[in-house]
Amino acid sequence: ALTSFLISTKFGKILVAIRDGENRTYFSGYKVSSFKNFVYVLSAVFAAIAGALYVNLNNSISPTEMSITFSVAVGGRGSLSGAVIGAILVSACEFSVSSAFPSVWQYFIGIFFTVVILFFRRGIVGIASDLVAKLNLKKATGKEA
Repeated sequence: ALTSFLISTKFGKILVAIRDGENRTYFSGYKVSSFKNFVYVLSAVFAAIAGALYVNLNNSISPTEMSITFSVAVGGRGSLSGAVIGAILVSACEFSVSSAFPSVWQYFIGIFFTVVILFFRRGIVGIASDLVAKLNLKKATGKEA
């Protein structure tokens, strides 16, 4: 909720401008480094809160828990909803596959990531937005897209 609010404010618009054209934003008079530092600290705070909640939930943590997951690639890049949906899908997939195939579940997850990255570059959210656009086009024209 907080990140959605931040994105909708002027601050969020400046962050989008920095993402799309850092030099243009700098020459427009904004201190890009200050914005980047603030966002870096904010992301560290979110990560710390998430880590504290994770430890509280599981009562322990180990170095093996610190791994890179590709949930954003699955959900969709460039959107908050894509990251959330991707994290839920990856966690559900890891849980179900690891319980069904305990010795080789990592291969299945690797194949899943490879298929998504090769064939669905915009992730699940990208597929959904394409379907909505096609349905809106079909409804507007009265024809099949």
